[in-house]
Amino acid sequence: MRASAAIDHAAPGAQGDRMLLAALWTAVVLELFGVVLLGHGGTFVGFGLSALTKGETMTTELRWYARCWGPWFMLGGALFGAAPCPLRSTCEH
Repeated sequence: MRASAAIDHAAPGAQGDRMLLAALWTAVVLELFGVVLLGHGGTFVGFGLSALTKGETMTTELRWYARCWGPWFMLGGALFGAAPCPLRSTCEH
C-alpha cells in the first residue's frame, strides 16, 4: 500500500489537523527563537553598559557588539515575539 493511499483513507479532517499542528509548532519555534534573540542581544547590551558604568575601557569587539549587534538582536527578538500567530482564531481556542 502506498503512503499516499494511507493518507487518502485517513479519517476526515486528518490532513487539516496535521496542517494545523505543523502551523502551531512553527509558531512555537519562532516564538522561542524570538526569546533567544532578545536574551542574546540583551546580554551584549548589558555587558556594554556594565563596562561603561564601571569605567572600564571597552575593547573594539565589545563596543561593536554592544552598540551595533545587541540592539538589532533585541529588535529582532521583539519582532518575532510580537508577530501574530498565522492561525490566530485557532490559537486562542
